Amino acid sequence: MKHIRILAALAVAAGATAACDTPSAPVASRDLIKASGITLQAVKLSGSQSCASAADTIFLADNDTISGQVNIPNGCTLRVRPADNNGDGRVTIYGDASVAPSALVVHQGARIYAEGSATVPIVFTPTGGSTTPGAWGGIVLIGNAPTNDATATVEGIPGSVAYGGSVANDNSGTLRYVRIEYAGYQLVTNNELNGLSLYGVGSGTTLEYIQVHRGSDDGIEFFGGTASIRYAVVTGAEDDSFDYSFGWVGNAQFVIVQQGAAVGDKGIEADNDDAGSTGSPVTDADIWNITLVGRDASVADSTSVDAGNIGIQLRRNVASRVRNAIVLGFDAAFDGTGSNATITTDSVTNSIFYAKAGYTVGNSAVNNIEQADPQLVNPWARSTSRDFRPTATSRSRSGGYTGSKTGLVTTTFRGAVPQTTSSGVSPTWYTGWTTWAY
Repeated sequence: MKHIRILAALAVAAGATAACDTPSAPVASRDLIKASGITLQAVKLSGSQSCASAADTIFLADNDTISGQVNIPNGCTLRVRPADNNGDGRVTIYGDASVAPSALVVHQGARIYAEGSATVPIVFTPTGGSTTPGAWGGIVLIGNAPTNDATATVEGIPGSVAYGGSVANDNSGTLRYVRIEYAGYQLVTNNELNGLSLYGVGSGTTLEYIQVHRGSDDGIEFFGGTASIRYAVVTGAEDDSFDYSFGWVGNAQFVIVQQGAAVGDKGIEADNDDAGSTGSPVTDADIWNITLVGRDASVADSTSVDAGNIGIQLRRNVASRVRNAIVLGFDAAFDGTGSNATITTDSVTNSIFYAKAGYTVGNSAVNNIEQADPQLVNPWARSTSRDFRPTATSRSRSGGYTGSKTGLVTTTFRGAVPQTTSSGVSPTWYTGWTTWAY
């Protein structure tokens, strides 16, 4: 049962005061507090939440726990307080590893505000210190923006939850300086939770400085929608790192993908839909300035090629553009030969491929591609010594795409990271708030 407490009740609750920020042992249910900024104790949030009015906010704070499938319904706002209560340089929200699948599901009409900082990120991680991929479910945002499948339902959660609509600028809230660790969960084959799943999420949503680390399925996946993402990191995903389909028409820029040493499928996997139809809206996203580091540093070794380990795969009638990409360490850098591939001379441009099998094109040529070592400082290190900057002699320091698109930054450099600050982009944008604990 949820208790709705007003400010007067807070003043007499077990010696609590309005300034009480110190968490204690988790309790069975979450207080729904109408007085912003007040936290009584660490809590265990579970089940479907409710709000008495649109003005109500559900708060999560450092050391709180998501237990089971937690549903934030239409009209509710979930806010993660950014205060670091433990002095450990982070705000930790636990996913209950003892209850499967523990996941945070923000439904249509609801919003989440999880806004950390470079020095105090908000970290969603399993209970018990588990570092097993799939120890909890992950985060699911469900919006009202257009998709190309009117009958589609959300994967990975029980029941038939529809997503999408006609509100292109729909707002599901803000995720900023957020880390999602050891997430992902498979109900049945082809019905899984990813680290971050975005269903029909609209362009009013802010997604930036987000890391998904060592998930058991895909890292970040867009299912339609119009939302954009920038400054994103996906590390150690066991399936595809960055996946999009069902009419996603947003942008992604400044994205780092690093596969684990022995796991990982595709860096990018993109489809119009599962059937490869021409359904509208067509998946028509722009991916600019992405660095994709595969699992194999021995790029000169042409043996034992894994046909699924592909840097970029565009297929099934997708109409997408990739600019300023660096792809290295995959068995194949690019594949556009899949069923109903619609590769054009504009599909991938101004990029550097360095992989075992080079690249394969579909029904027309891919232009402005170099096959060479991009000469990054230390992209293979799966530790804090990793460094995705180009060296002084790297060709990626120049050769960037000179065109423009609303919402994207035109850069002279290729890849996600410049050598020095360039076009307003810092070479250290991915440091401090991320983890590299493999």
